[in-house]
Amino acid sequence: MNRKLTETLKNIGLLTIFCFFIFLIFALPKDRGFETESSIKKSFTNLGSIFRIGLSSRSPLFVDEDGWTNVLVLGRPGAGNPAPDLTDTIILVSFKDEKASFLSIPRDFYVAPDSSGYRKINSLYAVGYKLNEIGEVISKITGKTVHYEVIVELELLRKITEYLGGVNVYVQEDISDPLFPGPHFSYSPFEIKKGWRHLDSETLLKYIRTRHDSEGDFGRMKRQQQVLAAMKNKIENLNQLQNFNLMIGLYDDFKEHIDTDLSLKEMRSFWGKLKNLDISSSKAHSLTIKNPLLLKESYVMTTSGRMFVLWPTAGLYNYTQIHSYVKNIYETF
Repeated sequence: MNRKLTETLKNIGLLTIFCFFIFLIFALPKDRGFETESSIKKSFTNLGSIFRIGLSSRSPLFVDEDGWTNVLVLGRPGAGNPAPDLTDTIILVSFKDEKASFLSIPRDFYVAPDSSGYRKINSLYAVGYKLNEIGEVISKITGKTVHYEVIVELELLRKITEYLGGVNVYVQEDISDPLFPGPHFSYSPFEIKKGWRHLDSETLLKYIRTRHDSEGDFGRMKRQQQVLAAMKNKIENLNQLQNFNLMIGLYDDFKEHIDTDLSLKEMRSFWGKLKNLDISSSKAHSLTIKNPLLLKESYVMTTSGRMFVLWPTAGLYNYTQIHSYVKNIYETF
């Protein structure tokens, strides 16, 4: 396999990580092959599409005044889940040279996207706001221009984890969530012990979604970032055949479960950034209620009763303190 083709395959794999945050990858499962005529035809069709993307030209990416390209990554449960369009994963990912910054925004952040009034930020997509409109809200909060948006369904994460054969992470503390939501409005209790653990697809989804640890939603944001780093590390250790099989198998899943305003040429440019990304020099941050005290907890009345929300300690819709915090992140990187 020549060098250019090898690089193309690896770069496409890195793109998939980007899309769940950024999201992730691996080889064919033992029970999935190309044993039928229809699957063979489908595989060759997908292969052609992959090569056309991988060999396409690149377009320069937008950058802000400090040289960063900023991408808003949203994660939603998708069809078949309770509240399928709530985006409980909200991460502003910024790239510059071989570095990346991950800034998580809590789902309970109370915002006013327009004159229609305030609502939780995780509900914007569900009530009809477009990706670029949500990006504008994130820009107001952080003071950083959002250049691109990506939204990913958790079903894609499940399928990718299955291809990967699971991932290994270090669990920082015992977690017990007896009320984790299950199918048909039931409960599917989740428990995991402190220490190194191998996560299959079902366990991984619960691990990044539960809030039942000592830090609540903020602990969940840290675990999401932790899984991204673990996925990035695993894809870098793929051999050529595994990477090749992965791309054929995941192409349809990729199209079905991701929506983005990135063009193919812009995706090609991102591959170059991801290929050289040094995860050890990248940094993860969150807007929190302590260390630093950027947000405060409160309740607002709705037609269904009291609703828990977070808003800036400086005051509702006052993002000056958050802007200073975010600016310092990038200036001291």
